[in-house]
Amino acid sequence: LWPLHDEAAINASLQVLHLLQTTEGVDQVIFLGDMLDLAEFSRHRSAPGFFGSLQLSINRNTTLLAAVHAITPDAQKTYIKGNHEIRIENTITDKMPDLLGLTRAEGSDPVLSLEYLCRFKEYGFDSVGDYPNGEHWINDGFRAIHGHEVSSGKGATSAKMLSKGFSTVFGHIHRAELVWGRRTKNTGSEQVWAGSPGCLTKIDGQIPSYHT
Repeated sequence: LWPLHDEAAINASLQVLHLLQTTEGVDQVIFLGDMLDLAEFSRHRSAPGFFGSLQLSINRNTTLLAAVHAITPDAQKTYIKGNHEIRIENTITDKMPDLLGLTRAEGSDPVLSLEYLCRFKEYGFDSVGDYPNGEHWINDGFRAIHGHEVSSGKGATSAKMLSKGFSTVFGHIHRAELVWGRRTKNTGSEQVWAGSPGCLTKIDGQIPSYHT
């Protein structure tokens, strides 16, 4: 088995998070989605080698949530579900709708949800669903989303976000981008920006693409 995620990148990110926590204090941690591939639930055809890893994926994602919680126990933690996480709900809705929202007796958490399987409550994570509309507002002029648009030109995906008139950080694409602009108000103008921090997956061609 070869993981699709980049363990070295994840390790480096956790070290940076620990440094920020010890030197500055971390108020918020936001996962931008697609932390899982979930090829088993994809409507696209995948090679057989990408199947059979569902339990391992759930386990690894959960240990990552646990690590982040251990480093930042008091931070607000938000998990924005992307188009890959939503594959579970879509498959249940399409094929076995009676299982959607099924809970244990007298329970409240759907047992076939990512939130339940990855122990979101135990590790202090709030979930943002409703892909592709789900968003988390960090403050009045700054939001986080997963995103659903992809443009081939460098910086082009971020540039589309600037028209909204506020700053946005997003996931979905695999490259880091940062584009600045200005918005005009009756009191003058101010800077806005949009960007993606990149990803924690391998970018050396091992990840299956839309075309493969």
